[in-house]
Amino acid sequence: MQTVSVLLSKIDYNPWRDLNLFPTDKVHIQELMTSIDRHGFFGGIKARPVADRYQAGCGVHRITAAREAGLKSIDIMVGEIDDDEMLNLMVTENGTQSGGNAAAAMNDVAAVTRRIIYGLLGGSGTIVPEWAFETKHAIDIARGRLLKRREDPDADAGVGYNTVIRYLGHGDPKASPRHVREVRDAIETLKQSGKYDDIIDAALTHTQADDTPTDGKTITVKRQATKPRKRILDEKCAAIFANDHQFSAFKEAITTEAAQRFIPVNAQMELAEAIVAETHAGFKKRQQGAPFIKAYVNTFVREAAKQQRDIDEQEKQEFLAQQVGLQIKAEVRCARASARSLLSSCLKLERLWKEAPGNVNFGDIGGTLDSLAKSIEQMRKTFRTV
Repeated sequence: MQTVSVLLSKIDYNPWRDLNLFPTDKVHIQELMTSIDRHGFFGGIKARPVADRYQAGCGVHRITAAREAGLKSIDIMVGEIDDDEMLNLMVTENGTQSGGNAAAAMNDVAAVTRRIIYGLLGGSGTIVPEWAFETKHAIDIARGRLLKRREDPDADAGVGYNTVIRYLGHGDPKASPRHVREVRDAIETLKQSGKYDDIIDAALTHTQADDTPTDGKTITVKRQATKPRKRILDEKCAAIFANDHQFSAFKEAITTEAAQRFIPVNAQMELAEAIVAETHAGFKKRQQGAPFIKAYVNTFVREAAKQQRDIDEQEKQEFLAQQVGLQIKAEVRCARASARSLLSSCLKLERLWKEAPGNVNFGDIGGTLDSLAKSIEQMRKTFRTV
């Protein structure tokens, strides 16, 4: 590799880096800018030439800090680097600088998943990374599952944590820079957020576009409509916390049935930011442990549940009042109709009395009307204010 002075405007980030899953840390960039101002730019960034530009295998934060510090160019080491080495440079840097950051682990898992799919289906001119599989038969099985997934978006993609670990360890799971727990947690988070299926489907679409039949004809693959993926977790919350232990505590608390009821996915980021900004007994951000994070979420859920109960009770009372009002209206209409009917009957009785006074069939109609008149008068006093 040769050290070359390159314009910052000509440098692109590692293509395996997903800035949506693992965004840059603004605080770290500010620290690097201060260092650049005092000591100058530290090199050591490896890159490869692509057309008239350069793709950096590492150094996202350093490159960003150099740009924001106003530098025009920096010295980088340039040479031929294949996709696997580019991915390895990124994972190594993430593991060294970001440690157990859950967002970094998700970025690494997503990158390996894409790389394996590209290799199995021949996308972007890559070849299958055989060291990620125990046998050639396992490769055939994985390729078959991916081809089936192209047609059925609900089919198993066949890219699990074992494959990711073997790839990262170049065939030796024990040599992987990511522990099994980290990879499992990253895959679980990606699945809970719906991003895992998105990553797989995007890679499948990418490789499908790269398919070139020997007869030159265009391949057309009929795929079922992708069903909306259920999301119970906002994966971007991972980048908010200092380490995977904090994020795991948050994830465990936020994905409970009670939390899911009162804290929608689009509100999780705001809650995560509030937790990180909160100080507890003088502790700083990196000292906020799992118990505090879980307690914070649980307290939020309890308060939300209480508010919901108050709202439910208020709505219940409003509903009952509404039902009583409707009943009153119905009875008033009925009373008016009955009054009209009674008046009509009384007028008819008066006419019949004039025609046949003293007829025995009238009975004690007079006494009945006296009692009715008293009742009506009493009701008039009751409703006089209405």
